[in-house]
Amino acid sequence: MGHQQFLIRCVFLCVRQEDAGDPGTLRVVRYQEALSHVLGPESRYSLLLTSHTTSRNPFFSSACVHLAAHDELYLTSSLLKPGSAAKLPQVLISRVALARAPATVDDPSPDVTAAVWQKMRAPPSMPNPAGACAYEDGVVYCAKTSPGGETGGLVYMPRSKRPPQVVSRYGGRPFSSLQRVAKSPTDNSLWFTTADADSGFEMSGALNGGSTAAQQRTSPSLVYRHDNRDGSTRVVADGFGKPGAIAFSRDGTTAYISDVKTAKEGEDGCTNR
Repeated sequence: MGHQQFLIRCVFLCVRQEDAGDPGTLRVVRYQEALSHVLGPESRYSLLLTSHTTSRNPFFSSACVHLAAHDELYLTSSLLKPGSAAKLPQVLISRVALARAPATVDDPSPDVTAAVWQKMRAPPSMPNPAGACAYEDGVVYCAKTSPGGETGGLVYMPRSKRPPQVVSRYGGRPFSSLQRVAKSPTDNSLWFTTADADSGFEMSGALNGGSTAAQQRTSPSLVYRHDNRDGSTRVVADGFGKPGAIAFSRDGTTAYISDVKTAKEGEDGCTNR
């Protein structure tokens, strides 16, 4: 991906700007009319950050999480090129602290007036962070196995403490390529997807300079549920080609999971699910 812009109103969006466009111009295209029910008929958009006029690096790629209690945003970059050929590509975490105009009765969620952007390196215990979700007073990240041997898994990153690993193994086997994670609104359990047979395996190859031989495919394409109350982890769904994004309905009774393998490989002629 190229340079990007970062938008906010009630919904936070990461978008790519057209190369020929004005860096100060915003254009949001709604490919599905259902998005109108989320944004509303009178949505306003504000440009917070852009890399168009600076490094043009893809700092705002995925894992966008808003900690409402602190009005902070957390995002992960795409793989960034190292400054030296001796170093591996890396993923950076961005923390964006928001400042708003005073709230009023007519506008309880006023516009953002300032944004303070801080780039952070992921700690060694959290290699290659990918998907994420808000959890307690911080963010839970999906970490992928690194070339240095650090095990992937779910890692909880509180705002002011060292990040402990939530889960790293299932059935005695280490997780290598977690994709996305979501918190159940009913019991706060963490549901996450693994799909080592596709994008995670490709990323491990990119991190090893293009060689995929350094990594073994250890995580099948499954959906898991982790209960932090008793530490248990179990498989809740299978039969996916490559499960990716996961989200819950408001009441928590339905989990929505995307499957994107068929769109990329076309093995069985099916479409995205």
